[in-house]
Order: sequence, then structure tokens, then C-alpha cells
Amino acid sequence: MKKIIFCSFPLALAGSVASIGAIIYAVISNYILLNVVGLFLVSLIAGTYCYMFYDQASQERCKARTEKTRREKAEALLSQQSGEAMAAIESILVQFSVTTCLLRLCELLEGTNRLRQFVQSNPNPPEIRKTIIRGGKLFLVAMIDPSNRRFVRTDDHFMVVNVADDGLVTEAAVVTVAQSHGNGTFFEVTQILNDSAMAVLHIAAENSDGRAPDGYKLRPQLDTNLFGTHDLNAAREVVLLALDVVKKSMGV
Repeated sequence: MKKIIFCSFPLALAGSVASIGAIIYAVISNYILLNVVGLFLVSLIAGTYCYMFYDQASQERCKARTEKTRREKAEALLSQQSGEAMAAIESILVQFSVTTCLLRLCELLEGTNRLRQFVQSNPNPPEIRKTIIRGGKLFLVAMIDPSNRRFVRTDDHFMVVNVADDGLVTEAAVVTVAQSHGNGTFFEVTQILNDSAMAVLHIAAENSDGRAPDGYKLRPQLDTNLFGTHDLNAAREVVLLALDVVKKSMGV
């Protein structure tokens, strides 16, 4: 762009010199018409070249501004994406850090031990007695004995199963413990696994009494039989000890 601007000055200067020369020659020769015509032509040519280079310089400046704006936007977007990427990486590192994994393992062992005691104290899975719709969400109510309710915590995951007369078991939905009231425990439906099986409960919820049909029962989503007769409390104590060792080695 600087080269173009600098080139326009010699052309303008040449046009001016030529114009002055034409005027002097016309005056000396006493050619008034030649003076006028020459001055006009030279000025026209010089002005045309100057405008052409000025226009080109203006386009270059506009292009430079556009490129600068585009570059600044790209740099801002890259910076934002880099920040988001670093946050995601940090989240993954925290999620899968040794201490986090050990803490989650402790929670898993504690929860599994509670639910195993719940299953052992309830040989017959609790049946769903009532269905309710609140705020567009479907809640199921099961009657659990208060002595056994101590093994259940809010947000524990259970599975709704439908047991047909011929013994066929259908997994209908995943629910979480919402709250307890009296002898009833409320479960919120969080994931539907079988549309036709859950449609029956939706229809029941729309009835005035909300009575659930027979055959719908609850069991923990996690199969506690996978752990056999292992002492989960002792396993949890070992994990807690390992967690303490790791924290000390990290200076936490």
C-alpha cells in the first residue's frame, strides 16, 4: 500500500510539470488554444492516474481493516475455545484423579452394602401402590416398612420391573428415591426403558385414585448379588486407608 501511495506522487508531479511546461510553451508561442487543450489533456491524464492509484490504495486499506477484524475475531474465538478445552481437560483430570476415584469407590461400597441389606430384609420386592403426576413428572409410591427404610437414601437408583402372570420380567424404567412420607416412599421416574409397560402406569396416574396395576415392583438398579458375601464394610475401610495414604503423599 505504501508503494502505491509513493508511486502516485511522481505521477502527480509529472502531470504538474507537464502542465506548467505546456502553459509556458503556449505563452511563448502565443498558442492560446494549444495551451488550453494541452493543459486539459495533461491534467485529465494526471488526474485519472492519481484517482486510480488513490482508489486502489483505498481498497487496500479497506482490505487491511477487514483482515485485521477477521484476525481479531479468529484470535478471540481461538482463545475462548482454548479456555473451554482447558476447562474440559481439567474436569476430566479431576473426574479421574486417584482421590476422586477412591472417594467414588467408597460411596459405591457404602451404597451397595446398604442396598444389599435392604434386599436381604425384603425378600419380596416392594410393589408400586400408587402413581402420581406432579409438575409433568411421574412419581411412583411404594410401601416400605420404616425399619427397612433406613437402608434407602435420597437419589438411590431403583429399577421398575413388571412381572407378568407367566413369570416374564420386563424392565420398565429407572427411578430415584425422591422422599418418604408416612409408610410411603416416593420414586421419581428418570428413564423409561419400556414404553408400553410405562404407558400403563401413566394411564393409572391420570385416574382419580391413581391406583397402580398389579405386577409392578421395585428392586435396586445395581445387582447386589454380584458382590456375593464379601464384607463390603471392610473393603470400604481399606479404600479409606488407601485414600488417606494418597492424600498424605500429595501433601493434601
